[in-house]
Amino acid sequence: MLANSNNELIDTLEQQERMSPRVASAMRCIDRALFVPSKKLANCRDKLDQMFMTPGQGNAAYLDMPLPIGHSQTISAPHMHATALELLVDQLRPGANVLDVGSGSGYLTAVMGEMVGRQGRVLGVERHAELAERSVASVEAAAPDLLRSGTVRLQAGNALDPELLAEAGPFDAIHVGAAAPFSHMVQVLADNLKPRGRMVVPVGNPLSDSQMLKLVEKSADGVQLFERDLMPVRFVPLHGVPEKKQPAGAQAGARTPPSPAPEEL
Repeated sequence: MLANSNNELIDTLEQQERMSPRVASAMRCIDRALFVPSKKLANCRDKLDQMFMTPGQGNAAYLDMPLPIGHSQTISAPHMHATALELLVDQLRPGANVLDVGSGSGYLTAVMGEMVGRQGRVLGVERHAELAERSVASVEAAAPDLLRSGTVRLQAGNALDPELLAEAGPFDAIHVGAAAPFSHMVQVLADNLKPRGRMVVPVGNPLSDSQMLKLVEKSADGVQLFERDLMPVRFVPLHGVPEKKQPAGAQAGARTPPSPAPEEL
């Protein structure tokens, strides 16, 4: 059954035990439909009607599946957003500093903004300038105070830029919304986690089925990284990956001694 509202979508995910009350509350604050371009929905509406619903009923924006947002990018399925938020829930506390890599529609950036509160900061970085501009308009429509308070900032650029990381970091939590093809890219971002910080990142070849969602945690002393494979996934590719020959620590302007690179798939 297709939901008719954002609340119905969250109700369904809660019934499936996909999320905790804190994550559900934050997702209720941000209406997913405001982040899915109407033209993109119209283009695939007929196919969705045939696959999932009685024609004309429900709102396709509330399907629990990824949907196109342009530039060959997607907004992830709601259950994947919920999964990422649950993995980062302890780090997404009031006052936290967060990085959203490949922020796309800006939806998850906004939800994380609700979780860190007005004293927190969430920076969303999107490679495509048009998507970044549209995401600002979407957040303005969904929760304008997030932008006006400075809690959420969205910009076009390369999230692996060492100057950006040095200026905005270090981070309590990092979410990566596209597949990183090389483990040294994971290292660049992990070097910019705070002690006890966490990162959720899909790693693997974006053109194959060999992607794995990984959880990367930094030790309390900020020296070691611990990595755990979570589940096979399929994400669009992450662009702007630095050359492998460049030292990861130097790229990121790391504040801690570089740790051994996480294991490659």
